[in-house]
Amino acid sequence: MTDSTGTVRHVHGFRLDDKALAAFRTWRREHHGTTRGASWNWVGVFFRLAIDGKQLQVIEIAANAPLKDGPIPEADKAPVEEILGEKAPVPAKWFTGTLKEYYGARIGRTHRMENARVFHFKDGTLVKVEEGPDSEP
Repeated sequence: MTDSTGTVRHVHGFRLDDKALAAFRTWRREHHGTTRGASWNWVGVFFRLAIDGKQLQVIEIAANAPLKDGPIPEADKAPVEEILGEKAPVPAKWFTGTLKEYYGARIGRTHRMENARVFHFKDGTLVKVEEGPDSEP
């Protein structure tokens, strides 16, 4: 997720609505032969998100996360318009919930889940950001 300051944040917890998830799974089955991803991303979907003002937006959808912070390989990009019904960026108005960004000590390429920055959204609008210790993935 890229916030309003341009900072790239790796967050967990975003989800599509049921209709869009079904469309993504159909696309993935047709283009990748499966509806599931790797064990670390069992849903098999990766997103590039942004916050414009306070509105959460979907920029890209992919079948797999890139190995680094670089661009998503073309073969893994899912057509946003086909999945969500409109061209990117798409306001994520269906999303009510939290996104968590873990930070602090690292184990290999991942952060230990001991500290979290939690972004709270209501109907796709950012309502609060909290920081502190976290015990839930």
